Amino acid sequence: MYLVLITYKSSNIIEDLETIRLLQKVIVDVCSHGTSETNIIKHAFDILLAFDDVIAFGYRESVTINQVQTYLSMESSEEKLHMMLLKAKQNEAAEAAKKHQREMMKKQPGTGGSKMPGFSSEGSTTVKAEKEVVINEKPLSEEVKLDSAANIKATSTSTKKGLQLGKPKKQETVTTTQAKKETATHHPTPQQAEIDRQIIEEEKQRVKEYNPLQAPVLVEVEEKIKCDMHRDGALNSFEVIGDVFITVRDPSKAMSGVAIEHESTNKAFKLSLHPSLNKQAWSQKNLLVSKEADQSFPIGAKVPTIKYRFASSNINDVPFNFTYWYSEDGSLTLEAEFNSSQDRIKSLSKLAFVISYPAYETPNVKVIENGDFEVDTKKSYLTWVITELSESNANANIEIQFSKKTKVDDLFPIRIDFSLPTPFYHIKSPGAVSLADQSRLVAEFVATLSAENWLIQ
Repeated sequence: MYLVLITYKSSNIIEDLETIRLLQKVIVDVCSHGTSETNIIKHAFDILLAFDDVIAFGYRESVTINQVQTYLSMESSEEKLHMMLLKAKQNEAAEAAKKHQREMMKKQPGTGGSKMPGFSSEGSTTVKAEKEVVINEKPLSEEVKLDSAANIKATSTSTKKGLQLGKPKKQETVTTTQAKKETATHHPTPQQAEIDRQIIEEEKQRVKEYNPLQAPVLVEVEEKIKCDMHRDGALNSFEVIGDVFITVRDPSKAMSGVAIEHESTNKAFKLSLHPSLNKQAWSQKNLLVSKEADQSFPIGAKVPTIKYRFASSNINDVPFNFTYWYSEDGSLTLEAEFNSSQDRIKSLSKLAFVISYPAYETPNVKVIENGDFEVDTKKSYLTWVITELSESNANANIEIQFSKKTKVDDLFPIRIDFSLPTPFYHIKSPGAVSLADQSRLVAEFVATLSAENWLIQ
């Protein structure tokens, strides 16, 4: 990364050197995570604003780095006013939503209905409320099961005795009346009709969103690696957990089966098939189809189909070897070497080593090969990012200088982070087949392998 200052031939070279030093300090201050290309692009707008405070109309302003920091952090009254108006609108919208919710609750049957007449005392009203709670808790299926004889008997009994003040009706009578109302009218409420309409619209929208230029079926493999390594090179645990998902995009291809090719003879991987899938079709043809013959895959939904797991304590299964050196003067050297004895991961790109350090430290990277680094001073960690680690580019190292009071235990554990587009388990999908006419379908295959909890203790 270069910083170029273009001046006139007759300009003062001493002032130009001071200007370019100030600009360099500005960049380092704005890009606190390191002056890499990614950070420069990320903070480009802030850097331009800072440069505009240092140089105006081709001439250097008489400012210091502290003044530039103050200018960049100054608050705007217009921004404050805008944020206040925005917050007021949000509060009004929230109040309107609460008011609408209260009105909807009042309109719903059974929530705010009128009370039954004939209750003159507070005690009788309380008893009635308790009875209503008990009745409403009974499921609708039990209420509908009441036979007509009980209904007639309850009705005739209540007619003969007349209305009795302070005495609640029998539970069977109220329940029978509610059951009659439910069985007499099957018309949905306006709220339920609106919900049904929204569901239908969402299904239509999901169908409309299908792009015919895409493959009708999508097969996704997501793998997570959990690893626990010792700083001296020993392996405590190594585990790979994978999930296979199927998404049918084309509504006309819902009745289809997806073919899967995998290491069926490798007993180190433990596979589990989803209970809703046909185990016979899977064991005989490696085909993922629904257990029920008339049941199809939901359109546009990410359906889980297979889970698998791999566990090992062999260091040769790890894609790279790790070595560190630490001297008493605070110098830490890390080295990563590609492990060519394993054949599952061919290359590691953007391999990140996240090193936490004490808050009082200011790490200084003295040597770095095959990578870059970023420093987060707020969270006190340094990230060493290896560009690529493979057989053709097998080594990478970094040397970081700390103060003498920092011990080696203060810098561990180191967290590993990476993401690859190839799975650890040898699995792929050659395509799909339509169960209606046995025609072959194209299936898009996407795989991701990422480190979820990889630590070097």
